This record gives sequence, structure tokens and C-alpha cells, in this order.
Amino acid sequence: MTVEKVELLEFGEFARRVGVTPGRISQLVSAGRIPIQGSGRNRRIVWPEARDLWQAERMGAERAAARAEDASVLAPSHERTPAPSVARAMAAQQQLLAARAADKTYQAEHRKVKLDLARKTTVLQADVDADMANVGALIRSTLQALPSKLAPRLAGQVLSVAVVERMLEAEVEQALTHLHESRYRPAGTGGGGERA
Repeated sequence: MTVEKVELLEFGEFARRVGVTPGRISQLVSAGRIPIQGSGRNRRIVWPEARDLWQAERMGAERAAARAEDASVLAPSHERTPAPSVARAMAAQQQLLAARAADKTYQAEHRKVKLDLARKTTVLQADVDADMANVGALIRSTLQALPSKLAPRLAGQVLSVAVVERMLEAEVEQALTHLHESRYRPAGTGGGGERA
């Protein structure tokens, strides 16, 4: 399963992607049917979340209109009502309720992420990437330093393979102990996935 990249779109770009006018998108945002982030000129629509809400609203409206039209056609002529307008009103109400529920869900998820960041149970990907780059550089420099560190101790000596292996193992173990000082440790290594 792939996760789609989250983008913050201007109204015009969102309108272009879903095939309506920017004015219609402004109406939907004002009605609370499309969630936004920011305020004033910095208002942006969250993609793909808003696209999914848009598609759900469109499908719900089309189904409600089709049901109303079917009911109107099947009813005797003296019982027929202006079903399409009623269906549109019902569909609009359902869309509004769905949009409000989606907005509440989004707001709750947003608050949870902020709380996790404050509690330091979640870290930003950029922080982890930077730490991993530092650890990688440290591993490289530590391993590159092993030959110059061991060369003076081994120069001019005739040692058995077992002695050389023990010396190498001791140096590698010392280097790995030093490298364990990453800010972000996997669960079960004393860090619990939190900042050290």
C-alpha cells in the first residue's frame, strides 16, 4: 500500500484538479464542506484528503438524485413530487454532515500528532534523517580509522590469526558501543523510540 503525498493546494489548483471553477471551491469552503488549513491569503486545501471528500460528496449526490428520480418515475402521477429538488437538498445535507465529520476527524488527528510531538513519542522524519546521516558519517570515519589505529600495534609482530581476530573484534566492539549514541534508538535498545 502506498501513501499518497500530502500537498497544500491553492483554491485554483484544487479546482483545476477536480474539474470545477475556483468560485465553486470557494463556496464549498465557505459552507464548510471542504476542509482547509491556514487563514486569509494563506488558506490552502489539503490534497488528497479534500479530493477524497469531494469524490464522496459527488458520488453521494449522484446516488441520491438517482434514487429520487427512480421514486418519482415509479410513483403514480398524482403522487409525484418535485423529487429532484428534494433529492438535491437531502444530498446537500448529507454532504454537509459528511464534510463536518471528516473535518472533526482531521482536527482530532492533527491534535494527536501535535500532542505526540510535544510528548516526544513521535519525531519528525527530518530529525531522524539528519541523525541517521550523522550516524552514517560516524560509522564511516570510525571504520576508516581502524587501519591507522591498529597498524602501529601490529607492525613488526608475528601474530596468530586468533590474536589478530581478537584485536579486530575488540576495536569493532568499542566502535559499535560509541555508535550506539544515536538520539533515536529502536524499541528494545534502551531508548524506546524516544529522544535519548
